[in-house]
Amino acid sequence: MVKVIWGLLLAFSVHALDDYDLAYFGKDSKVEVPLQTNLIAGINFVENEEELNVLWKSVNEPGTDMYNWTVKGFSIVGKDGGCIVVVPKLNNWDERDKLAILGHEVLHCLGGEHNAPIDLD
Repeated sequence: MVKVIWGLLLAFSVHALDDYDLAYFGKDSKVEVPLQTNLIAGINFVENEEELNVLWKSVNEPGTDMYNWTVKGFSIVGKDGGCIVVVPKLNNWDERDKLAILGHEVLHCLGGEHNAPIDLD
């Protein structure tokens, strides 16, 4: 069942735009994400944002810009194609903010990057 879900995510996430902020982007907007075949090694759900940020600091070196960031979720994409997603635990399936963060991090596993251009014409 998990393989089926990941297959569907892969199939439908190539050209995706989270509808959480759809009013901001517009109904015809889309974000182009390059198709990658990275293996998602795991999704780790943490209890709260404090634990999430402790883990974030544990994977970043003190003194780097990223070390002092406060994050809502993160993914670690390995050079070998593996990917680990770390996000806050969902309490129910209607928590759209947490679902949007999960989807955002999964897209990083598929090759999405923050600096990728977005065409909103």
